[in-house]
Amino acid sequence: MFMPRKAEIELDQLNLEAENEEFEKKFGSVPEAIRKLGSGPQLDIFQSNVKMFDAFKVRFSREIARFGERPKMAVLNQGRHVEIQFVFKNADVVGLVETKAEAEMMERLGVPTKKLNPETQLLDEPVDIMFALDEDADATRKFIRNIVPGGLLLCRGKMAASLLQESSAFKNMGILDKKHGPAHLEKTRRRNFWKQSVKDDPAFKAASEKLPPGSEAVTYREAIAALDAAGRPTVEGSGHVLDDYMDLLDLAMEDEGSIINEDAGTITYKRADMKRAIILKTEPPLGDDVDDNVIFILKKREL
Repeated sequence: MFMPRKAEIELDQLNLEAENEEFEKKFGSVPEAIRKLGSGPQLDIFQSNVKMFDAFKVRFSREIARFGERPKMAVLNQGRHVEIQFVFKNADVVGLVETKAEAEMMERLGVPTKKLNPETQLLDEPVDIMFALDEDADATRKFIRNIVPGGLLLCRGKMAASLLQESSAFKNMGILDKKHGPAHLEKTRRRNFWKQSVKDDPAFKAASEKLPPGSEAVTYREAIAALDAAGRPTVEGSGHVLDDYMDLLDLAMEDEGSIINEDAGTITYKRADMKRAIILKTEPPLGDDVDDNVIFILKKREL
């Protein structure tokens, strides 16, 4: 049986120590409470998640700043997601767990936690940011009420698709993943954002049919109409409406004369050879085959 050489083991250990040193230099030392909750591979996952949520904090800093100096945040199943407490040191973060014993254990470790199910119970006050990062989370009416109007929800793909298909209460702001960080409207990221939402024309068409009235997501037929208005006619059923529409968004993003409205999720675009400007929607619909391993960032609409 092959056994790694001692020198290789020592080199791996040195690399690991260097990575840990680099991590702590940027983010600070990992609290002992968090070390007790996860070590070995778990600590690697923790560090990876810290980097991902730090990217979210930086990219969405203006959104988060709207909530004041100490935003209120809630984390479902806190014991599995202690990185939130670590990244958002200047926020009021409370963990929500299922049992009293788990809540008491987390409190002993210095992590604010309470026994409460936000799917069936209301918090004392709704939070500015809700982290529902587990695949079994369910967005009930009470769950939605636990988020302030204008607040953010970070959740898995299936929950995001359900919320966006069933109502217009939320707006899709982007995605988070360990490879790309948050992505929305940025040229280098947009294709990843779209492909995580709808992978091909059949998925695009099916997802479009489930959109609620007034949705800000572009439909399959709206994409065809926009392509035709831009002088790039694409036949329905051609199999490349999705790719052609993303190409059109790229052109619009690169055009200095385009007007980008991030709040509305639109780009107003007009070339010299076009009779009139067209308004392109930048938000894709979410299909049933959305990747549930990707975290979506949704914003609850203000009343």
